[in-house]
Amino acid sequence: MIRDANYEDIEDVFNLGHSLWLESNYRHLPWDNEKARRMGHVFIERDDKYFRIVEKDEKIIAFCMGGLSDYIFSEGLFAEEYLLYTEKKAPLSGAKLMRDFEKWARQWGALEMNFSTTAYGEDPRYEAFCTRLGYEPCGRNWKRRL
Repeated sequence: MIRDANYEDIEDVFNLGHSLWLESNYRHLPWDNEKARRMGHVFIERDDKYFRIVEKDEKIIAFCMGGLSDYIFSEGLFAEEYLLYTEKKAPLSGAKLMRDFEKWARQWGALEMNFSTTAYGEDPRYEAFCTRLGYEPCGRNWKRRL
């Protein structure tokens, strides 16, 4: 079942997000417990943020956080997925959340939906997932530690 996240979900989502961070290319950055909790509150409280979860047997098995942004050189909005977590045992829940996020974004009048790149580097499974959902590659992120 997909539902809006609530304040009682923050600690469980926080722990799942921390496990993602430990495996990601961002694990070199310091983890901030309070910042993560504050972000949970922000995503629950702001109408222009998407924060929904999938539960099975009263346990969170997937969640998605995203939001709306303005185009810089054009009128209109686009939706952007910031964080998608899916238990390995429940891969379809990620697709269900993304379809739900698309529906939410359309209700806001968003013109496009952007997936973030993975924090794990090149991942053929993630690319196949995005392709199955109808998404196309659009550029590539480059970064440098300072």
